[in-house]
Amino acid sequence: MDLSMPTMDGFTTTGLIRQREAQLQRVPIVALTAHDAAGYRETCIEAGMDDLLTKPYTLEECAQLLRRWIAGSLRTTPDLLSSVDPTAVSALRNLRAGKHADLYSKLVDLFGWDRTNH
Repeated sequence: MDLSMPTMDGFTTTGLIRQREAQLQRVPIVALTAHDAAGYRETCIEAGMDDLLTKPYTLEECAQLLRRWIAGSLRTTPDLLSSVDPTAVSALRNLRAGKHADLYSKLVDLFGWDRTNH
């Protein structure tokens, strides 16, 4: 969750997500910021976020954090994938990040998803 989004900041967005979750399974939210981690961690946790990743970060740092929070939950609850927005998946497939030409495939491989069904 980028804390400095232009239309609605990460704190407001996280609050809305937490309100809408109700009794559903809690979605891990990781704050993403270029600000000092020590100064923002507590604020992010109090706002309903679960962790913090500071910019700049490496793909490996991001992968480690994602592994820690997801920890196989998608493998044990495949029905969660039925609510994935196909437009978002399409946008991810077209996302290019510097030398990482196919970030979507890297994310799919990271979590062991079956690409043919999503």
